[in-house]
Amino acid sequence: MLEYWEGLIDRYRKPPSFGLELIRQELNDTFMFNTEYKSSKWSDASQTHTLTLSNSETKEETNLEAEILISANGPLSTPQIPGIAGLQSFKGIKFHNLRWDKNVDFSSKRVAVIGNGSSAVQLIVSAISGRSL
Repeated sequence: MLEYWEGLIDRYRKPPSFGLELIRQELNDTFMFNTEYKSSKWSDASQTHTLTLSNSETKEETNLEAEILISANGPLSTPQIPGIAGLQSFKGIKFHNLRWDKNVDFSSKRVAVIGNGSSAVQLIVSAISGRSL
């Protein structure tokens, strides 16, 4: 996610006097990376949500209080693998774009993309440019 935002900043930074490092710092102060949502509890007394979050690397849990909670995990956050005959026995490299394998070098490879819409377009552009999603 940070790489994506930094790419946007590098490409579209405005105004130039704002400073790339300042923007990066603001992003780091705003986003929580490597963090898994565990649960939330509403408090009538304080009119806030208390979120329980877990660091996916250290497994340390933290509580965060928020006035607004927006659930935006969406149904497309879990890979949906199509039932294609022979998929299990396929010997080549295969992965879903939601589980991007950064170790795959696409140069000099024949690649089949199964899917459509924006996900397929992002995957193809990323494979051609050598950038990961």
